[in-house]
Amino acid sequence: MRPRLADSDTISASNEQRGLSEIADLGDVLARSVGIKDIFRAVSSRLCDTVNCCRTKLWLLDEKRSKLRMHAVWRLSDDEIQDDKAEADNRPPERCFTAKRILNGDDEYGSSVAIPLCRGSEVIGVLQLFFTDASLLTEPSQFEMVSELVSPAIVNSVIFERNRKRALTDEITELPNQRSFYLALEQHIADAQANPDERPLSILAIDLESRLNPNAWADHSRDVGLLSSARLIHQNLRAMDFFARASDKEFLVILPGATEPISQHIIARIEEAFTAQRSDIEEKTIYPRVGWAVFGTDGDTAESLLARARLRKVISKEDPRRRKVLLFPHRT
Repeated sequence: MRPRLADSDTISASNEQRGLSEIADLGDVLARSVGIKDIFRAVSSRLCDTVNCCRTKLWLLDEKRSKLRMHAVWRLSDDEIQDDKAEADNRPPERCFTAKRILNGDDEYGSSVAIPLCRGSEVIGVLQLFFTDASLLTEPSQFEMVSELVSPAIVNSVIFERNRKRALTDEITELPNQRSFYLALEQHIADAQANPDERPLSILAIDLESRLNPNAWADHSRDVGLLSSARLIHQNLRAMDFFARASDKEFLVILPGATEPISQHIIARIEEAFTAQRSDIEEKTIYPRVGWAVFGTDGDTAESLLARARLRKVISKEDPRRRKVLLFPHRT
């Protein structure tokens, strides 16, 4: 006897249950290890099959937690995520965020439902779903379940990205930290090793000093000096250069495509900028001590290049006239 085929309602219910189950799994597992946009794409794709939406928008608070801004847009037509920094203003997402409840409304893309994404009693964002058929918005209980299942996925991915950023970012200057520098340098070294003739590579190690008062860094003005000095260095680097803060008053720079003459030109530009500008720290002059290293000539690993750049930096500190002293590798 042949088994009876399931009717369309049974199949639809089965697909919906499977889609909701997959979204729950995203919140429990994947969102703790991948970024917001990857989770948003996965959630949107499953919601398309579950509630028949054709477009989604993710709204999150900005870094100052003062305004709700669009974080990403997903479209069924091309499964593509787009960035958009638009503000919610008085749109359904803003009203949903303020009221902390599900709201229907019309947007430039048609009928939509705005669903609050919650962490406990706190609303951390809004998920907006768009539909070609407004009759699909008549099941509020369905969207309450979506809110319960999607919220953990988005919240966990937000926490993951914040932790990742904190682990790779210097708190004072908000520049990449030394860990980020090493990760980036390893990638540039791999590129240089693959094409040594086409991809020269240099790095810089920069220390900041106060010429008249070495103790000027001991108080609150230290942070001011670090920030202003970091801005000045950054303004005199190229757009392609990777700029990081290592620790204390040391900064590190990766110069992709830079030979030694190019690195010397960049060093001179940084030094001239500091000479031309006076620091606000007790009217004392801040000036840089710079060391450099060139891939291939001074080393072929991150550790050897950084060691050589720091050695030249120390030589420059002891006697600026010896900055360009020729160094030879140690014999083993």
